[in-house]
Amino acid sequence: MVQQHTVQQLKTKIYLLLVLFNMLASWELGTSANIVDDGSCPMVFLLPFTFPQHTFFQGAYFPEAVSPEEGTARELFGNLAAALMAVDHVNNRNGDIIQELSTESFRECDISIDQYLAMNSLADDLSMQLPSVLQGYENWQRYQQTQDIGIDYSQVTASRDTKKTSVCAVIGPFRSNVAVEVAKFTSILNIPLISPLAASKDLDDHQLFGSMTVEMSARSKVLMEYLDNVERDYIAILSSDDRVGTEFSKVMESSCDELGRKCKSFSFGDHEADDDGYQSLYLALEFIRKSGFTTIVCSLDVNAELDYLAKYSTEHGLQGEDFLWIIHSAESFLPIFDFVRAGHDSPVQEFFNGLGYFTVGVPADSSEVFEESFRRNDEVFFNRVLNAIPVNERSKYDTLVKADYFQKKHFKVTQDAAFVYDSVVATVLGACAVRKNILDGNHHDNNGDDFHFGHVDEIFATSFRGASGNVTFDRPRKSRDVDSVEFAIANVRPRKLGDKSVGHFYRYEVVITSKYSAGAWVDEAEFIYADESASAPFPLRLVDVKVIFMSDGVRLGAFCLTAIGFVVCFIVTTMVW
Repeated sequence: MVQQHTVQQLKTKIYLLLVLFNMLASWELGTSANIVDDGSCPMVFLLPFTFPQHTFFQGAYFPEAVSPEEGTARELFGNLAAALMAVDHVNNRNGDIIQELSTESFRECDISIDQYLAMNSLADDLSMQLPSVLQGYENWQRYQQTQDIGIDYSQVTASRDTKKTSVCAVIGPFRSNVAVEVAKFTSILNIPLISPLAASKDLDDHQLFGSMTVEMSARSKVLMEYLDNVERDYIAILSSDDRVGTEFSKVMESSCDELGRKCKSFSFGDHEADDDGYQSLYLALEFIRKSGFTTIVCSLDVNAELDYLAKYSTEHGLQGEDFLWIIHSAESFLPIFDFVRAGHDSPVQEFFNGLGYFTVGVPADSSEVFEESFRRNDEVFFNRVLNAIPVNERSKYDTLVKADYFQKKHFKVTQDAAFVYDSVVATVLGACAVRKNILDGNHHDNNGDDFHFGHVDEIFATSFRGASGNVTFDRPRKSRDVDSVEFAIANVRPRKLGDKSVGHFYRYEVVITSKYSAGAWVDEAEFIYADESASAPFPLRLVDVKVIFMSDGVRLGAFCLTAIGFVVCFIVTTMVW
Protein backbone atom coordinates (compact mmCIF):
# COMPACT_ATOMS: atom_id res chain seq x y z
CA MET A 1 0.00 0.00 0.00
CA VAL A 2 2.86 2.37 0.85
CA GLN A 3 4.56 1.54 -2.46
CA GLN A 4 1.35 2.36 -4.35
CA HIS A 5 1.13 5.65 -2.47
CA THR A 6 4.73 6.50 -3.47
CA VAL A 7 4.04 5.72 -7.14
CA GLN A 8 0.95 7.95 -7.07
CA GLN A 9 2.98 10.77 -5.52
CA LEU A 10 5.60 10.40 -8.29
CA LYS A 11 2.92 10.53 -11.01
CA THR A 12 1.43 13.65 -9.42
CA LYS A 13 4.84 15.36 -9.30
CA ILE A 14 5.54 14.54 -12.95
CA TYR A 15 2.15 15.93 -13.95
CA LEU A 16 2.78 19.02 -11.85
CA LEU A 17 6.09 19.67 -13.59
CA LEU A 18 4.49 19.34 -17.03
CA VAL A 19 1.74 21.78 -16.04
CA LEU A 20 4.25 24.28 -14.67
CA PHE A 21 6.36 24.15 -17.82
CA ASN A 22 3.22 24.68 -19.91
CA MET A 23 2.20 27.65 -17.79
CA LEU A 24 5.66 29.18 -18.11
CA ALA A 25 5.56 28.76 -21.88
CA SER A 26 2.09 30.26 -22.32
CA TRP A 27 1.99 32.98 -19.67
CA GLU A 28 2.74 36.56 -20.63
CA LEU A 29 5.13 37.64 -17.90
CA GLY A 30 4.70 41.30 -18.74
CA THR A 31 1.04 41.24 -17.71
CA SER A 32 -0.63 40.75 -14.37
CA ALA A 33 -2.97 37.97 -13.30
CA ASN A 34 -4.36 39.81 -10.29
CA ILE A 35 -4.68 43.53 -10.99
CA VAL A 36 -6.80 45.50 -8.54
CA ASP A 37 -6.33 48.89 -10.15
CA ASP A 38 -10.02 48.76 -11.09
CA GLY A 39 -10.99 48.03 -7.48
CA SER A 40 -11.91 44.38 -8.13
CA CYS A 41 -10.35 41.71 -5.91
CA PRO A 42 -11.65 38.24 -6.93
CA MET A 43 -10.56 35.47 -4.58
CA VAL A 44 -10.12 31.72 -4.54
CA PHE A 45 -11.00 30.06 -1.23
CA LEU A 46 -8.87 26.93 -1.10
CA LEU A 47 -10.37 25.20 1.93
CA PRO A 48 -10.82 21.59 3.08
CA PHE A 49 -14.18 19.99 2.31
CA THR A 50 -13.26 16.29 2.37
CA PHE A 51 -13.10 14.57 5.74
CA PRO A 52 -12.31 10.97 6.71
CA GLN A 53 -14.72 8.48 8.20
CA HIS A 54 -14.14 7.93 11.89
CA THR A 55 -13.48 4.47 13.29
CA PHE A 56 -12.57 4.47 16.95
CA PHE A 57 -15.19 7.00 18.07
CA GLN A 58 -18.09 5.22 16.43
CA GLY A 59 -18.69 3.32 19.67
CA ALA A 60 -19.13 6.52 21.65
CA TYR A 61 -22.46 8.11 22.49
CA PHE A 62 -23.40 11.37 20.79
CA PRO A 63 -26.28 13.66 21.82
CA GLU A 64 -29.03 14.60 19.41
CA ALA A 65 -27.51 12.23 16.82
CA VAL A 66 -24.44 14.48 16.50
CA SER A 67 -21.79 12.15 15.09
CA PRO A 68 -18.11 12.97 14.58
CA GLU A 69 -18.86 13.25 10.86
CA GLU A 70 -21.56 15.83 11.52
CA GLY A 71 -19.31 17.75 13.87
CA THR A 72 -16.52 17.84 11.30
CA ALA A 73 -18.95 18.85 8.53
CA ARG A 74 -20.15 21.77 10.66
CA GLU A 75 -16.57 22.86 11.26
CA LEU A 76 -15.64 22.78 7.56
CA PHE A 77 -18.91 24.47 6.58
CA GLY A 78 -18.12 27.20 9.11
CA ASN A 79 -14.78 27.94 7.45
CA LEU A 80 -16.44 28.79 4.14
CA ALA A 81 -19.21 30.66 5.97
CA ALA A 82 -16.56 32.83 7.63
CA ALA A 83 -14.96 33.56 4.25
CA LEU A 84 -18.28 34.61 2.70
CA MET A 85 -19.20 36.64 5.78
CA ALA A 86 -15.89 38.48 5.33
CA VAL A 87 -16.86 39.09 1.69
CA ASP A 88 -20.16 40.60 2.86
CA HIS A 89 -18.45 42.78 5.45
CA VAL A 90 -15.86 44.01 2.95
CA ASN A 91 -18.41 44.82 0.26
CA ASN A 92 -20.87 46.38 2.70
CA ARG A 93 -18.19 48.30 4.65
CA ASN A 94 -19.37 46.56 7.82
CA GLY A 95 -17.03 47.26 10.74
CA ASP A 96 -18.83 45.22 13.42
CA ILE A 97 -15.83 42.90 13.80
CA ILE A 98 -12.98 44.87 12.19
CA GLN A 99 -13.44 48.62 12.50
CA GLU A 100 -11.11 49.43 9.59
CA LEU A 101 -13.77 48.21 7.15
CA SER A 102 -16.13 51.04 8.08
CA THR A 103 -13.61 53.89 7.91
CA GLU A 104 -13.73 56.65 5.33
CA SER A 105 -10.22 55.66 4.27
CA PHE A 106 -11.39 52.19 3.26
CA ARG A 107 -14.46 53.54 1.49
CA GLU A 108 -12.22 55.70 -0.67
CA CYS A 109 -10.38 52.62 -1.93
CA ASP A 110 -13.43 51.36 -3.83
CA ILE A 111 -12.25 47.76 -3.28
CA SER A 112 -14.78 44.94 -3.52
CA ILE A 113 -14.72 41.15 -3.80
CA ASP A 114 -17.10 40.90 -6.72
CA GLN A 115 -16.31 37.26 -7.53
CA TYR A 116 -15.13 34.22 -5.58
CA LEU A 117 -14.62 30.52 -6.09
CA ALA A 118 -14.39 27.83 -3.41
CA MET A 119 -12.16 24.82 -4.11
CA ASN A 120 -11.43 21.67 -2.12
CA SER A 121 -7.80 21.83 -0.96
CA LEU A 122 -7.85 18.07 -0.32
CA ALA A 123 -9.15 17.09 -3.79
CA ASP A 124 -7.12 14.36 -5.47
CA ASP A 125 -7.10 16.28 -8.75
CA LEU A 126 -6.28 19.69 -7.25
CA SER A 127 -3.13 20.11 -9.36
CA MET A 128 -5.24 19.53 -12.47
CA GLN A 129 -7.91 22.04 -11.49
CA LEU A 130 -5.65 24.90 -10.40
CA PRO A 131 -4.10 26.13 -13.69
CA SER A 132 -7.39 27.00 -15.43
CA VAL A 133 -8.83 28.46 -12.22
CA LEU A 134 -5.87 30.69 -11.46
CA GLN A 135 -5.65 31.91 -15.06
CA GLY A 136 -9.32 32.85 -14.91
CA TYR A 137 -10.91 30.40 -17.30
CA GLU A 138 -13.52 29.02 -14.93
CA ASN A 139 -17.11 30.17 -14.40
CA TRP A 140 -16.93 32.01 -11.11
CA GLN A 141 -19.71 32.94 -8.74
CA ARG A 142 -20.68 36.58 -8.81
CA TYR A 143 -21.13 38.32 -5.49
CA GLN A 144 -24.73 38.22 -4.28
CA GLN A 145 -25.80 40.79 -1.75
CA THR A 146 -27.86 39.22 1.05
CA GLN A 147 -28.74 42.34 2.99
CA ASP A 148 -30.32 45.63 1.93
CA ILE A 149 -27.95 48.32 3.21
CA GLY A 150 -28.69 51.00 0.64
CA ILE A 151 -25.71 50.20 -1.58
CA ASP A 152 -26.28 48.34 -4.85
CA TYR A 153 -23.02 46.58 -5.59
CA SER A 154 -24.50 44.82 -8.61
CA GLN A 155 -24.18 48.12 -10.49
CA VAL A 156 -20.54 48.42 -9.46
CA THR A 157 -19.52 44.88 -10.34
CA ALA A 158 -21.54 44.77 -13.57
CA SER A 159 -19.33 47.47 -15.06
CA ARG A 160 -16.24 45.31 -14.64
CA ASP A 161 -15.09 42.79 -17.22
CA THR A 162 -15.60 39.36 -15.67
CA LYS A 163 -15.32 37.21 -18.77
CA LYS A 164 -11.81 36.28 -17.69
CA THR A 165 -11.25 36.63 -13.97
CA SER A 166 -7.96 38.09 -12.71
CA VAL A 167 -7.30 36.46 -9.37
CA CYS A 168 -6.46 38.95 -6.63
CA ALA A 169 -5.39 36.33 -4.05
CA VAL A 170 -5.81 32.73 -2.94
CA ILE A 171 -6.97 32.23 0.66
CA GLY A 172 -5.71 28.86 1.88
CA PRO A 173 -4.85 26.08 2.07
CA PHE A 174 -4.61 25.04 5.73
CA ARG A 175 -1.90 22.40 5.39
CA SER A 176 1.72 23.35 4.65
CA ASN A 177 2.26 20.27 2.50
CA VAL A 178 -0.53 21.39 0.19
CA ALA A 179 0.54 25.05 0.33
CA VAL A 180 4.03 24.18 -0.96
CA GLU A 181 2.51 22.61 -4.08
CA VAL A 182 -0.02 25.40 -4.62
CA ALA A 183 2.70 28.04 -4.23
CA LYS A 184 4.43 26.61 -7.32
CA PHE A 185 1.42 27.71 -9.38
CA THR A 186 0.69 31.02 -7.66
CA SER A 187 4.32 32.14 -7.78
CA ILE A 188 4.46 31.74 -11.55
CA LEU A 189 1.23 33.69 -11.95
CA ASN A 190 2.24 36.35 -9.39
CA ILE A 191 -0.78 35.65 -7.19
CA PRO A 192 -0.52 36.19 -3.42
CA LEU A 193 -1.19 33.02 -1.41
CA ILE A 194 -2.42 33.74 2.13
CA SER A 195 -2.95 30.73 4.38
CA PRO A 196 -5.03 30.96 7.56
CA LEU A 197 -3.18 28.10 9.30
CA ALA A 198 -0.08 26.84 7.41
CA ALA A 199 2.77 26.88 9.94
CA SER A 200 5.87 25.60 8.12
CA LYS A 201 8.87 27.89 7.71
CA ASP A 202 9.68 26.07 4.44
CA LEU A 203 7.23 28.43 2.78
CA ASP A 204 9.39 31.44 3.62
CA ASP A 205 11.16 31.01 0.26
CA HIS A 206 7.98 31.92 -1.62
CA GLN A 207 7.90 35.71 -1.80
CA LEU A 208 4.17 35.85 -2.44
CA PHE A 209 3.22 33.53 0.44
CA GLY A 210 2.17 34.58 3.92
CA SER A 211 0.38 33.05 6.91
CA MET A 212 -2.18 34.30 9.41
CA THR A 213 -0.79 32.02 12.10
CA VAL A 214 2.45 31.55 14.07
CA GLU A 215 5.25 29.36 12.73
CA MET A 216 5.66 25.90 14.21
CA SER A 217 9.13 26.61 15.60
CA ALA A 218 7.76 29.44 17.78
CA ARG A 219 4.97 27.20 19.09
CA SER A 220 7.41 24.47 20.10
CA LYS A 221 9.38 26.88 22.24
CA VAL A 222 6.26 28.20 23.96
CA LEU A 223 4.97 24.69 24.71
CA MET A 224 8.36 23.60 26.06
CA GLU A 225 8.35 26.59 28.41
CA TYR A 226 5.02 25.38 29.80
CA LEU A 227 6.31 21.84 30.37
CA ASP A 228 9.38 23.26 32.09
CA ASN A 229 7.20 25.44 34.35
CA VAL A 230 5.15 22.43 35.49
CA GLU A 231 8.39 20.42 35.94
CA ARG A 232 7.68 17.71 33.42
CA ASP A 233 10.64 15.63 32.33
CA TYR A 234 11.29 12.57 30.17
CA ILE A 235 9.14 13.94 27.39
CA ALA A 236 8.34 11.90 24.29
CA ILE A 237 7.65 14.08 21.23
CA LEU A 238 5.40 12.30 18.73
CA SER A 239 4.83 13.87 15.32
CA SER A 240 4.36 13.05 11.66
CA ASP A 241 7.48 13.01 9.50
CA ASP A 242 6.27 15.80 7.19
CA ARG A 243 7.57 19.39 7.16
CA VAL A 244 5.48 20.68 10.03
CA GLY A 245 5.94 17.62 12.24
CA THR A 246 9.70 17.62 11.72
CA GLU A 247 9.99 21.34 12.54
CA PHE A 248 7.85 20.86 15.64
CA SER A 249 9.92 17.96 17.01
CA LYS A 250 13.36 19.39 16.16
CA VAL A 251 12.78 22.80 17.72
CA MET A 252 11.05 21.32 20.76
CA GLU A 253 13.87 18.86 21.32
CA SER A 254 16.41 21.70 21.02
CA SER A 255 14.45 23.86 23.51
CA CYS A 256 14.22 20.86 25.80
CA ASP A 257 18.01 20.47 25.82
CA GLU A 258 18.50 24.19 26.53
CA LEU A 259 16.24 23.86 29.59
CA GLY A 260 18.06 20.79 30.85
CA ARG A 261 15.14 18.42 30.31
CA LYS A 262 15.25 15.02 28.67
CA CYS A 263 13.30 14.63 25.45
CA LYS A 264 13.26 12.20 22.56
CA SER A 265 11.45 12.47 19.22
CA PHE A 266 9.36 9.70 17.67
CA SER A 267 7.86 10.08 14.19
CA PHE A 268 5.27 8.31 12.10
CA GLY A 269 4.59 8.42 8.37
CA ASP A 270 2.18 11.02 7.04
CA HIS A 271 0.78 8.75 4.32
CA GLU A 272 -2.81 7.58 4.56
CA ALA A 273 -3.73 4.58 6.65
CA ASP A 274 -3.65 1.19 4.94
CA ASP A 275 -5.94 -1.76 5.67
CA ASP A 276 -4.12 -2.36 8.95
CA GLY A 277 -4.20 1.28 10.03
CA TYR A 278 -1.24 3.57 10.66
CA GLN A 279 1.45 0.93 11.20
CA SER A 280 4.21 3.52 11.59
CA LEU A 281 2.15 5.21 14.34
CA TYR A 282 1.68 1.85 16.05
CA LEU A 283 5.45 1.22 16.00
CA ALA A 284 6.26 4.76 17.22
CA LEU A 285 3.98 4.25 20.23
CA GLU A 286 5.61 0.89 20.89
CA PHE A 287 9.01 2.62 21.03
CA ILE A 288 7.60 5.24 23.40
CA ARG A 289 6.34 2.50 25.70
CA LYS A 290 9.80 0.88 25.73
CA SER A 291 11.48 4.23 26.40
CA GLY A 292 9.77 4.62 29.76
CA PHE A 293 8.91 8.29 29.10
CA THR A 294 5.65 9.31 30.75
CA THR A 295 4.86 12.77 29.33
CA ILE A 296 3.86 12.47 25.69
CA VAL A 297 3.43 15.49 23.41
CA CYS A 298 1.76 14.73 20.10
CA SER A 299 1.34 16.98 17.06
CA LEU A 300 -1.34 15.85 14.60
CA ASP A 301 -3.91 17.35 12.25
CA VAL A 302 -6.26 14.67 11.04
CA ASN A 303 -9.14 13.38 13.13
CA ALA A 304 -8.51 9.88 11.72
CA GLU A 305 -5.01 10.05 13.24
CA LEU A 306 -6.61 10.87 16.57
CA ASP A 307 -8.79 7.77 16.21
CA TYR A 308 -5.79 5.52 15.72
CA LEU A 309 -3.74 7.33 18.35
CA ALA A 310 -6.42 6.61 20.94
CA LYS A 311 -6.72 3.00 19.85
CA TYR A 312 -3.00 2.20 19.72
CA SER A 313 -2.02 4.08 22.87
CA THR A 314 -4.69 2.16 24.78
CA GLU A 315 -3.41 -1.13 23.38
CA HIS A 316 0.16 -0.26 24.39
CA GLY A 317 -0.88 0.67 27.93
CA LEU A 318 0.08 4.33 27.49
CA GLN A 319 -3.10 5.67 29.09
CA GLY A 320 -4.11 6.16 32.69
CA GLU A 321 -2.76 8.08 35.66
CA ASP A 322 0.87 7.15 34.94
CA PHE A 323 0.89 9.28 31.78
CA LEU A 324 0.26 12.85 30.69
CA TRP A 325 -0.78 13.48 27.09
CA ILE A 326 -0.56 16.92 25.46
CA ILE A 327 -2.17 17.08 22.01
CA HIS A 328 -1.45 19.90 19.55
CA SER A 329 -3.29 20.33 16.26
CA ALA A 330 -0.66 22.12 14.21
CA GLU A 331 -2.76 23.29 11.26
CA SER A 332 -6.35 22.65 12.31
CA PHE A 333 -8.56 22.61 15.40
CA LEU A 334 -10.09 19.32 16.49
CA PRO A 335 -13.81 19.79 17.14
CA ILE A 336 -14.42 16.42 18.74
CA PHE A 337 -14.12 17.50 22.37
CA ASP A 338 -17.20 19.70 22.16
CA PHE A 339 -19.70 16.95 21.47
CA VAL A 340 -18.30 13.47 22.16
CA ARG A 341 -19.75 11.40 25.00
CA ALA A 342 -17.97 8.22 26.11
CA GLY A 343 -19.39 5.11 27.73
CA HIS A 344 -18.28 4.20 31.25
CA ASP A 345 -14.86 2.40 31.21
CA SER A 346 -14.71 2.64 27.41
CA PRO A 347 -11.40 3.24 25.57
CA VAL A 348 -12.71 6.67 24.58
CA GLN A 349 -13.24 7.58 28.22
CA GLU A 350 -9.75 6.40 29.14
CA PHE A 351 -8.10 8.33 26.34
CA PHE A 352 -9.74 11.70 27.05
CA ASN A 353 -9.43 11.52 30.83
CA GLY A 354 -6.87 14.13 31.99
CA LEU A 355 -5.79 15.07 28.48
CA GLY A 356 -4.07 18.40 27.82
CA TYR A 357 -4.71 20.33 24.61
CA PHE A 358 -2.21 22.99 23.45
CA THR A 359 -3.96 25.61 21.34
CA VAL A 360 -2.98 28.63 19.28
CA GLY A 361 -6.28 30.33 19.70
CA VAL A 362 -8.49 33.34 19.87
CA PRO A 363 -8.92 35.64 22.90
CA ALA A 364 -12.36 35.35 24.50
CA ASP A 365 -13.39 38.95 23.82
CA SER A 366 -12.60 38.59 20.10
CA SER A 367 -14.33 35.22 19.78
CA GLU A 368 -17.53 36.56 21.37
CA VAL A 369 -17.83 39.44 18.90
CA PHE A 370 -17.08 37.14 15.99
CA GLU A 371 -19.55 34.48 17.12
CA GLU A 372 -22.34 37.02 17.68
CA SER A 373 -21.93 38.29 14.13
CA PHE A 374 -21.68 34.72 12.83
CA ARG A 375 -24.94 33.71 14.56
CA ARG A 376 -26.86 36.59 12.99
CA ASN A 377 -26.61 35.04 9.52
CA ASP A 378 -29.91 33.76 8.16
CA GLU A 379 -31.17 30.95 5.92
CA VAL A 380 -30.54 32.99 2.76
CA PHE A 381 -26.89 33.28 3.69
CA PHE A 382 -26.84 29.58 4.64
CA ASN A 383 -28.00 28.61 1.15
CA ARG A 384 -25.42 30.88 -0.40
CA VAL A 385 -22.65 29.12 1.54
CA LEU A 386 -24.06 25.71 0.65
CA ASN A 387 -24.19 26.58 -3.04
CA ALA A 388 -20.57 27.75 -2.95
CA ILE A 389 -19.31 24.33 -1.80
CA PRO A 390 -17.65 22.39 -4.65
CA VAL A 391 -20.33 20.34 -6.45
CA ASN A 392 -18.75 16.93 -5.85
CA GLU A 393 -18.70 17.56 -2.08
CA ARG A 394 -22.02 19.35 -1.69
CA SER A 395 -24.39 16.39 -1.27
CA LYS A 396 -23.03 15.24 2.09
CA TYR A 397 -23.28 18.77 3.48
CA ASP A 398 -26.94 18.82 2.39
CA THR A 399 -27.41 15.85 4.74
CA LEU A 400 -25.14 16.74 7.65
CA VAL A 401 -25.60 20.54 7.94
CA LYS A 402 -29.12 21.87 8.46
CA ALA A 403 -30.67 25.23 7.62
CA ASP A 404 -30.75 26.25 11.31
CA TYR A 405 -26.94 25.87 11.44
CA PHE A 406 -26.26 29.44 12.55
CA GLN A 407 -28.80 29.26 15.37
CA LYS A 408 -27.58 25.97 16.90
CA LYS A 409 -26.17 26.56 20.38
CA HIS A 410 -24.78 23.13 21.27
CA PHE A 411 -21.61 23.65 19.23
CA LYS A 412 -19.13 26.49 19.13
CA VAL A 413 -17.82 28.34 16.10
CA THR A 414 -14.38 26.84 15.54
CA GLN A 415 -11.23 28.91 15.71
CA ASP A 416 -10.31 27.97 12.14
CA ALA A 417 -13.17 30.19 10.96
CA ALA A 418 -11.78 33.25 12.76
CA PHE A 419 -8.41 32.86 11.04
CA VAL A 420 -10.14 32.45 7.66
CA TYR A 421 -12.15 35.64 8.24
CA ASP A 422 -9.06 37.66 9.17
CA SER A 423 -7.10 36.29 6.19
CA VAL A 424 -9.73 37.63 3.79
CA VAL A 425 -9.89 41.03 5.47
CA ALA A 426 -6.09 41.42 5.72
CA THR A 427 -5.78 40.64 2.00
CA VAL A 428 -8.36 43.29 1.14
CA LEU A 429 -6.79 45.90 3.42
CA GLY A 430 -3.46 45.22 1.69
CA ALA A 431 -5.15 45.66 -1.71
CA CYS A 432 -6.65 48.89 -0.45
CA ALA A 433 -3.22 50.26 0.43
CA VAL A 434 -1.94 49.40 -3.05
CA ARG A 435 -5.06 50.91 -4.61
CA LYS A 436 -4.36 54.17 -2.80
CA ASN A 437 -0.84 54.21 -4.22
CA ILE A 438 -2.29 53.77 -7.70
CA LEU A 439 -4.81 56.58 -7.23
CA ASP A 440 -2.14 58.86 -5.75
CA GLY A 441 0.19 58.21 -8.67
CA ASN A 442 2.80 56.47 -6.53
CA HIS A 443 2.67 53.20 -8.48
CA HIS A 444 5.52 53.43 -11.01
CA ASP A 445 5.60 49.91 -12.44
CA ASN A 446 4.01 50.06 -15.88
CA ASN A 447 4.08 46.29 -16.37
CA GLY A 448 2.47 45.47 -13.06
CA ASP A 449 5.19 42.96 -12.13
CA ASP A 450 6.09 44.78 -8.94
CA PHE A 451 2.51 45.13 -7.74
CA HIS A 452 2.20 41.60 -6.43
CA PHE A 453 5.13 41.94 -4.09
CA GLY A 454 3.74 45.29 -2.97
CA HIS A 455 0.39 43.66 -2.27
CA VAL A 456 1.95 40.99 -0.03
CA ASP A 457 4.09 43.60 1.73
CA GLU A 458 1.01 45.73 2.39
CA ILE A 459 -0.93 42.73 3.72
CA PHE A 460 1.72 42.07 6.33
CA ALA A 461 2.11 45.76 7.13
CA THR A 462 -1.51 45.83 8.32
CA SER A 463 -2.51 45.63 11.94
CA PHE A 464 -6.03 45.48 13.31
CA ARG A 465 -8.19 43.98 16.01
CA GLY A 466 -9.69 41.01 14.22
CA ALA A 467 -11.75 37.89 14.77
CA SER A 468 -8.63 35.99 15.83
CA GLY A 469 -7.35 38.67 18.18
CA ASN A 470 -4.85 41.50 17.80
CA VAL A 471 -3.54 40.92 14.27
CA THR A 472 0.08 42.00 13.84
CA PHE A 473 2.77 40.31 11.78
CA ASP A 474 6.42 39.38 11.86
CA ARG A 475 7.04 41.16 8.56
CA PRO A 476 10.36 39.50 7.57
CA ARG A 477 8.80 36.04 8.04
CA LYS A 478 5.37 37.09 6.70
CA SER A 479 3.64 35.23 9.51
CA ARG A 480 1.75 36.16 12.67
CA ASP A 481 3.67 37.77 15.50
CA VAL A 482 3.99 35.45 18.52
CA ASP A 483 2.53 38.03 20.90
CA SER A 484 -0.58 38.59 18.76
CA VAL A 485 -2.21 35.20 19.36
CA GLU A 486 -3.28 33.45 22.52
CA PHE A 487 -1.47 30.24 23.41
CA ALA A 488 -3.28 28.15 25.96
CA ILE A 489 -3.33 24.77 27.67
CA ALA A 490 -6.83 23.33 27.84
CA ASN A 491 -7.61 20.49 30.23
CA VAL A 492 -10.10 17.92 28.95
CA ARG A 493 -12.26 16.95 31.93
CA PRO A 494 -14.87 14.20 32.13
CA ARG A 495 -18.23 14.73 33.80
CA LYS A 496 -20.22 11.61 34.64
CA LEU A 497 -23.86 11.72 33.55
CA GLY A 498 -26.72 9.27 33.20
CA ASP A 499 -29.29 8.44 30.58
CA LYS A 500 -32.03 5.81 30.77
CA SER A 501 -31.35 4.60 27.23
CA VAL A 502 -27.53 4.26 27.48
CA GLY A 503 -26.78 4.17 31.20
CA HIS A 504 -23.81 6.06 32.63
CA PHE A 505 -21.62 7.99 30.24
CA TYR A 506 -19.14 10.87 30.28
CA ARG A 507 -19.34 14.29 28.73
CA TYR A 508 -16.14 16.26 28.19
CA GLU A 509 -15.50 19.87 29.03
CA VAL A 510 -12.48 21.81 27.81
CA VAL A 511 -11.22 24.13 30.58
CA ILE A 512 -8.44 26.65 29.94
CA THR A 513 -5.94 26.15 32.77
CA SER A 514 -2.97 28.24 31.56
CA LYS A 515 -2.43 31.07 29.07
CA TYR A 516 0.73 32.45 27.53
CA SER A 517 0.76 36.23 27.65
CA ALA A 518 3.51 38.86 27.33
CA GLY A 519 6.19 36.19 27.10
CA ALA A 520 5.15 34.19 30.17
CA TRP A 521 2.70 31.46 31.18
CA VAL A 522 -0.02 32.41 33.64
CA ASP A 523 -2.15 29.82 35.45
CA GLU A 524 -5.91 30.37 35.40
CA ALA A 525 -7.24 27.12 36.85
CA GLU A 526 -6.04 23.81 38.23
CA PHE A 527 -5.06 21.09 35.77
CA ILE A 528 -6.91 17.88 36.65
CA TYR A 529 -4.90 14.73 35.90
CA ALA A 530 -6.16 11.26 35.00
CA ASP A 531 -6.33 10.27 38.68
CA GLU A 532 -8.77 13.18 39.19
CA SER A 533 -6.34 15.13 41.38
CA ALA A 534 -4.79 18.56 40.82
CA SER A 535 -1.27 17.35 41.63
CA ALA A 536 0.76 15.24 39.23
CA PRO A 537 0.75 11.50 40.03
CA PHE A 538 4.10 10.13 41.20
CA PRO A 539 5.30 8.78 37.81
CA LEU A 540 4.94 12.29 36.34
CA ARG A 541 6.85 14.15 39.03
CA LEU A 542 10.33 15.45 38.43
CA VAL A 543 12.62 12.70 39.72
CA ASP A 544 16.31 12.04 39.20
CA VAL A 545 16.02 8.89 37.15
CA LYS A 546 18.27 8.12 34.22
CA VAL A 547 16.36 6.54 31.36
CA ILE A 548 18.50 4.29 29.15
CA PHE A 549 17.26 3.25 25.73
CA MET A 550 17.99 -0.42 24.99
CA SER A 551 16.96 -2.65 22.15
CA ASP A 552 15.09 -5.89 22.88
CA GLY A 553 18.30 -7.88 22.28
CA VAL A 554 20.28 -5.76 24.72
CA ARG A 555 17.48 -6.03 27.27
CA LEU A 556 17.50 -9.84 26.94
CA GLY A 557 21.28 -9.94 27.28
CA ALA A 558 21.16 -7.75 30.37
CA PHE A 559 18.50 -10.01 31.88
CA CYS A 560 20.61 -13.14 31.19
CA LEU A 561 23.75 -11.59 32.70
CA THR A 562 21.77 -10.57 35.77
CA ALA A 563 20.38 -14.08 36.12
CA ILE A 564 23.89 -15.60 35.77
CA GLY A 565 25.15 -13.17 38.37
CA PHE A 566 22.48 -14.30 40.83
CA VAL A 567 23.39 -17.96 40.21
CA VAL A 568 27.13 -17.33 40.72
CA CYS A 569 26.47 -15.37 43.89
CA PHE A 570 24.25 -18.19 45.17
CA ILE A 571 26.94 -20.85 44.46
CA VAL A 572 29.71 -18.80 46.07
CA THR A 573 27.55 -18.09 49.10
CA THR A 574 26.73 -21.80 49.44
CA MET A 575 30.41 -22.82 49.21
CA VAL A 576 31.54 -20.23 51.74
CA TRP A 577 28.73 -21.07 54.11
